[in-house]
Amino acid sequence: MIGNDLSTAGSGPSVPDETTYQGVLSVFERFEFTSSLAVCNHLETGVTGEHRETLFPDDSVFDT
Repeated sequence: MIGNDLSTAGSGPSVPDETTYQGVLSVFERFEFTSSLAVCNHLETGVTGEHRETLFPDDSVFDT
């Protein structure tokens, strides 16, 4: 829909994403949300750098 955040719409893979693994873990903690062990492990290893973050707005791939 016009005006929606493109990073959360269907075009998301083609636009920058400012979310981080740490940000997700912070939301989980804030709302006392519990997820599966596999999801928690993935997020925690993402924080340590084992998994690459999604592309941020300053990534060179978005240079024109």
